[in-house]
Amino acid sequence: MRKKTSLKDIAVIGLALFAMFFGAGNLIFPPYLGTNAGSEWFIGFMCFFIADVGLALVAILSMIKGGDVSIQGVTKKLGAVPSVIINTLVVLCIGPFLAIPRTAATTFEMGVMPIFPKINSWIFGAVFFGLVLLMIVVIGMGKIFIAKEKKVAAHSDAAKAAIAAVPEAPAADAPAAPGTAGKLKLYDVEPKTAAMLMAIVADKMGKPLNELRFISIKEVK
Repeated sequence: MRKKTSLKDIAVIGLALFAMFFGAGNLIFPPYLGTNAGSEWFIGFMCFFIADVGLALVAILSMIKGGDVSIQGVTKKLGAVPSVIINTLVVLCIGPFLAIPRTAATTFEMGVMPIFPKINSWIFGAVFFGLVLLMIVVIGMGKIFIAKEKKVAAHSDAAKAAIAAVPEAPAADAPAAPGTAGKLKLYDVEPKTAAMLMAIVADKMGKPLNELRFISIKEVK
């Protein structure tokens, strides 16, 4: 049973198609065409409508009619090789041949030339795409470094977890060295002060420190 199309689906798909087909050319070119057409504006409007809206509508209807909404939906009946060639040309026109240069052209025509009319368009295009390339490189390098840091942190966390999972062997009490007293008890005395006192006593007695036995050190107040 075929699912009934809801009003919500129609609105979402309609707005998606509008956003996909309505670009800078649809905003800038029609007024320019009407100005140049003069009194013949209606003929110019109809030609623009057929070429812009009509061809896009025919392509969408053919994809729906054929049941294949992929990029090969319209051209696959021409054959494998022509389909690849046409789709490649379409992608190149959408990207590097028309759409990408048009971003610089629109920025120059609408934002730069009215304020700075003497600036060369080729120089502006070089600066514009140079800045775009710089931003792409910076963003790409940043993502690479972040990914590497996350990878190193993940390996470090895994190593720490593996080390923590290994049970520690009970430390055997090492035998005291000859002349030592084992653990030294301190009463109200800092370890640094105790070390200085033991060094002074050993120096005054003229004996190595490891030959003396210190049991405890206590501050007498």
